[in-house]
Amino acid sequence: MHPGNACRTLAEWRAALAPCRLCPDACSSPISDVREGQRALIIGQAPGIHEPSVGKPFGADAGRRLRRWFAAYGLEDEERFRATFAMTAVMKCYPGRVPGGRGDRRPSPAELRNCAPWTDAALQLLDPALVVPVGGLAIDRLLGPSRLIDVIGNRFEVDGRAWIPLPHPSGASAWLNTPEHRVLVERAVALIAHALGAAG
Repeated sequence: MHPGNACRTLAEWRAALAPCRLCPDACSSPISDVREGQRALIIGQAPGIHEPSVGKPFGADAGRRLRRWFAAYGLEDEERFRATFAMTAVMKCYPGRVPGGRGDRRPSPAELRNCAPWTDAALQLLDPALVVPVGGLAIDRLLGPSRLIDVIGNRFEVDGRAWIPLPHPSGASAWLNTPEHRVLVERAVALIAHALGAAG
């Protein structure tokens, strides 16, 4: 049995996740922030190169950019943002750099399979009304293969929950350079804020 399947509380989930070493090629311990009282769940691709030293998801530039998207709704402050949004990823350890190349390595299918029960358990135990998959890999894994332009700015209902995807807030993302795409991001953020009851 996968250790995530045995968890009955979020405290048990965090305690069981911390020592997980199911993926031998991962370059860090698991990094997640899922606690009682958080109202929505953000699920990204994987921690980046800086997150292992920070010890929390979206703890570097991408996280600051993500919070800025919510500034109009009073959620740019990191403490308030993290109190509202639980954060995890489809791979919870930093996968490492691309061998001989630039950027972070994409999690392998085996790593994604190893981590899926952790994600499923977090979703079940937190039981949020709103889930926000962030980035193409998370969207594909959780909502099915999709083009960003077809899903960003839309709300989906899955198993009684609202799912509102966002693109990855990476500074390296060329997708965000297109004005029409930025309008879709603004629409998605407005939908998320509305689902949370945040006033603009």
